[in-house]
Amino acid sequence: MTTRRDFTFYYVLAFAALPLISVLVPRVMAFGPVLLGLAGTLYLLRNGADRRGFSRPYLIVAGGAGLLACASALWADFPADVLEKGFLTALLLLSGVFTLYAAEHLDRERLRACAWLIPVLLLAAAAVAAFELAFGMPIYRLVHGVGPDERLYTAVINRGAVNTVLCLFAALAVVQSGAAFEDRKHRMVFLAALLGMVFLMLALSQAQVAQLAFVAGLIVYTFYPAGRAPGIVFMILAGVSCALLILSPWLAQWMFAHLAAETQNLAWLKSGYAANRMEIWDMTARYALQAPLTGHGLDATRYVESFDHARLYHREAGVLHPHNFALQIWTDFGLLGVLPACAVLAYLFRRVCAVAGIGGRAVMAMLLTVLLVAAISYGLWQSHWLGVMIYLLALGRIVMRLNAPAPTEG
Repeated sequence: MTTRRDFTFYYVLAFAALPLISVLVPRVMAFGPVLLGLAGTLYLLRNGADRRGFSRPYLIVAGGAGLLACASALWADFPADVLEKGFLTALLLLSGVFTLYAAEHLDRERLRACAWLIPVLLLAAAAVAAFELAFGMPIYRLVHGVGPDERLYTAVINRGAVNTVLCLFAALAVVQSGAAFEDRKHRMVFLAALLGMVFLMLALSQAQVAQLAFVAGLIVYTFYPAGRAPGIVFMILAGVSCALLILSPWLAQWMFAHLAAETQNLAWLKSGYAANRMEIWDMTARYALQAPLTGHGLDATRYVESFDHARLYHREAGVLHPHNFALQIWTDFGLLGVLPACAVLAYLFRRVCAVAGIGGRAVMAMLLTVLLVAAISYGLWQSHWLGVMIYLLALGRIVMRLNAPAPTEG
């Protein structure tokens, strides 16, 4: 047991350091969580952990998504490319089960004792990002070999900033639960420092999606009635999210027709390319509805040389991905993917709504901010984004274990 407890400390140290590393090397999230999870799983199994403890729901979802991604090569315009990308996507998704397994089987007593690493290293991540943005990114230039006279856009910090915000609510829950600091005064000081540093990072950055996620997540974390009337809350959240997913192609067209021009009058939305996104959503929505049952195959928009669009705000002929997970599912898989995706969303909301207390507020804030970021920013199948979502699933499980009644450890 002593060996396993020591391992828990070093594992949590490495796990909590990933968002910090991602500020300077964003691509680390594409492989870091699954490689760390694999190493942790092998160690835990070797030291007597339950061999049957792998998450069956996760394997079903990951396996189903991977199978659909590969199968979509049957109707894609570029089947060989789609099959290769589908195989790699399936491999990454399935590998995430190791990250979840490790999070579930770390020694709970030791996990609580070293949980302070999560908020402390997240504070360091925000501090490094703020320092880089304020002083011309000297560390980033050194790491990536960019000379002092070469122009470097601050957008290279955006992914690290988003990762920091998405992890913030778990860190807040760790601190407020008493797992990080026993003294209440120390907790309040640290919370103020953490929130202040994240706010400074966002004020210096141009990551509008991170800024939006920060505000939305704090509102959810503060006011969400965790554990109260879980059935009603589940029906509302699952119903609304599934309805938005199903109706997204038509909503996208309506938004472009009625809202895109108005966003040009608001500086924050204009600088965040809101109108550009709406035109991308409009053109990909219309393309998706050309094959509403099966879609066009995995990452379909990547292979379209020229979309039919007005080019008012998005001047390029094509786009790598729709910048919206709902439209990407519609475009790639049609209803064949949309309906299972609704089932997955409903399952996630059911599980999260059942979690009470600070842990419930944290995981709900994480879930809703992930959906928010996925709805306006990243491509659904980007390896970096898949790795981030796997990481957050494991982080959410750690937070729930810290806030749950102590189980009987085997």
